[in-house]
Amino acid sequence: MPDWLTYSPSDFLLFSARTYQRLFILHNEALWPLHIAALMTGLGLIVCVWRPGPASQRLIPAILAVTWAWVAWSFLWQRYATINWAANYAAWIFIIQAAMLAAFALPRYGLRLAGPGGAWWDGHIVLLLAIVLIYPLLPWIVGRNWRAGELFAIAPDPTVLVTLAILSL
Repeated sequence: MPDWLTYSPSDFLLFSARTYQRLFILHNEALWPLHIAALMTGLGLIVCVWRPGPASQRLIPAILAVTWAWVAWSFLWQRYATINWAANYAAWIFIIQAAMLAAFALPRYGLRLAGPGGAWWDGHIVLLLAIVLIYPLLPWIVGRNWRAGELFAIAPDPTVLVTLAILSL
């Protein structure tokens, strides 16, 4: 029992920070041309949120559903599961979230956003722009390899953040 006191939190990590960074570098290299489409998709979502209309009520959740399913398959199952046993469970959670978002894309439902205007709305638009445009640059900003940047619709973290920002509207 006294040996347990010698453990630190880092002893329980499944992989190093370098391994995790390398995982994103390899993922980004494998998907390279899709980064442009992912960036355009993120900007398109922001335009749909900024100028909401009847079509955007179904288009926004449909795009989010596709991105959640894509990230589940391309990153969580194909890459992250190789270094983390729990990634398969996270992938299933992403698939369930994609199905729920797809339900909002049905003609009967739709995503009802608050009307534009006000500091709350403007703050969310700025937040969405930051997640789509600045979040991928964070590794470069903090002095790490810029090729490890995480993009919306390519990596899980910015995809979740964009979804939360939109759903909070």
